[in-house]
Amino acid sequence: MSITEDKLQRIRDLERRHVEVYYQLLQTLDELYLVKESRRDIKLTPAELDMLELRNQMRFSMDKSVALYKTYDRLNKLMENNQDLSTVQSSEDKLAVNLKMELDRSVTIDGKVEETLQDNISLTNELQSETAKYNELTKKLQEYRPGTERRMKPTLNNIDSLDTMDQDSQINNENETIKQLLIALKVHTKTDI
Repeated sequence: MSITEDKLQRIRDLERRHVEVYYQLLQTLDELYLVKESRRDIKLTPAELDMLELRNQMRFSMDKSVALYKTYDRLNKLMENNQDLSTVQSSEDKLAVNLKMELDRSVTIDGKVEETLQDNISLTNELQSETAKYNELTKKLQEYRPGTERRMKPTLNNIDSLDTMDQDSQINNENETIKQLLIALKVHTKTDI
């Protein structure tokens, strides 16, 4: 089922009319709020002020939408007539062509941004994987490194052995742990601390 040109024109007219009516509605609501604000005995609440600001933003957005719609419509007519876009004369036609060029450029930039974000996600995943490997290897190194003792959680059975540990060896173990944490931090942040 194809849509005839008459139906397309009717759709365009209805869209245009919808935008105009909506715009008028926003203007009327703004006028009502301004009348309410101008009366001394009635004050706008913060929520009403927020709604007024939102309505102004919506009206501005609708103004932009109408302008973009008209520009797209003009550009489509130029393209339907197979007119060379570099030879347009009127300022409205030039605006439509410039808009098309900017949109094309925007699409290209969006593609590059998306590609960069995908690369960033990939590198982040790789970094997380490598960091996990590094942490695992650091744990294994701590277990097998000569001169360091494995730390045990204090329990009733080994409290006596913890009490007899020399304080200097405990400080050495803590220093070694801090050194390993600094190395891990350097690798993770890619800086020299």
